[in-house]
Amino acid sequence: MESTEAILLRRSRLTETSLIVTWASPELGVIRTVAKGALRPGSPFRGRLDLFFSAGVVLARSRRSDLHQLREVSVSRARHGLARDYLRLQLASYYGALVEAVTEPEAPLEGLWPLLATALDYCDEGRLSRAALGRFERRVCAALGLGELDEGGAVTALRGLLARLPPQREALWETLPVDGGQRTPSQVNRM
Repeated sequence: MESTEAILLRRSRLTETSLIVTWASPELGVIRTVAKGALRPGSPFRGRLDLFFSAGVVLARSRRSDLHQLREVSVSRARHGLARDYLRLQLASYYGALVEAVTEPEAPLEGLWPLLATALDYCDEGRLSRAALGRFERRVCAALGLGELDEGGAVTALRGLLARLPPQREALWETLPVDGGQRTPSQVNRM
């Protein structure tokens, strides 16, 4: 059994009562687990497997696949603000997708994990803007050893590394306010 602090990046249904949960962990990297019985009414996982929750997790590694057994979850940071605003949720999803795209499965995240946690906290509570998105991309580049780049340089470097950025990036860029101000009615209607 291994335990680590992790952020829930993604979840999908495996069976009628079980989920596949993808986590980002500083030591274990991006790792996939099975939460058996998570959708049953009396499950110990009930209410603990929401997107972008930070939690202490205990898992048992599989010897045959990259899908490990989730044993325990103890939520340390819920980030409920993300669920109340679709744009916040989109931005958080982009952050998670970008970190997942630039790393190898189960490779330690070192500088990327605290960057992701901080960005999600800000996304949960702070003012959203294009500047925040660009800052995150620049810091990802720096953590990957690509250097200190300006906004355009970071996007170019990430596109060169990945061939293409996660698909929600373009729509986010168009929707996010330039300066962190309130969204205009036309921006709200396009969401």
